[in-house]
Amino acid sequence: MSGAQINYGICAREGVGRVGMVIPIAGDFGDNYLPLAGQHVSASEYPELFQVVGNRYCPPIIRDEVPAGMIERIRRWVGLTPRKKYVERDNPDYRRGFFRLPDMRAQS
Repeated sequence: MSGAQINYGICAREGVGRVGMVIPIAGDFGDNYLPLAGQHVSASEYPELFQVVGNRYCPPIIRDEVPAGMIERIRRWVGLTPRKKYVERDNPDYRRGFFRLPDMRAQS
């Protein structure tokens, strides 16, 4: 298999490996492994994998850290230091009932 492109797969079902185990794969992923290509996967179809991965790669809420300079400006202008040092917003990529796998495809 010299020259074959190596990609990574994650064990999605018990049997061949431990669910959540990541391995390099050159060729077909088979039935028990999913490619790590940044895709959304159904949580109801792969509940064991969802237990391992969860929403780690696509959380429903994104927290953006507020720059330190902005916190200082707020403190000076208002006289108060904000309790939260981040701003929360909805994640536009989040899909209810699905979770996302990381993208570990080989770069050409």
